[in-house]
Amino acid sequence: MTYPAVIDLLPHRPPMVLLDEVEWFEGASVRCRVEIRPDAPLVEEGRVRAVVALEHMAQCTGVCTMLRARQQGRGPMRGYLVGVRDLRLETDSFEVGDVLHVEATLTWDGADIAHFECRETRAGRQVATASLSVYRRPVPQDERDHP
Repeated sequence: MTYPAVIDLLPHRPPMVLLDEVEWFEGASVRCRVEIRPDAPLVEEGRVRAVVALEHMAQCTGVCTMLRARQQGRGPMRGYLVGVRDLRLETDSFEVGDVLHVEATLTWDGADIAHFECRETRAGRQVATASLSVYRRPVPQDERDHP
């Protein structure tokens, strides 16, 4: 299956679109891919601090939210990270050339707040996990030049 480009799903603009592509989406779960490139934002001396995994996960929740909204025939949504629980980083950094897979699964969907369980892997090994709370709101019609 072909999915929309990440840049078409998030309000971010380069260079802060950190995810490269949607790998799969099913109901309440999505997995995205990111490759750490030498010219990527936040790369210093060939490395990115592992805490950047939190932004990868936050963007992945945005992708999930938008894909679900499209699937349900709703308009674009904006999300704001409002809470992080149980962030666990199992590495200090990522290196240029690393390919990471970021997953977000919607575990609770309220009117304005949603909770996601997220994880990031590198070479099949888990390197980061967290529970994220996201405040979401529809994008007003007059602001819909981009999702």
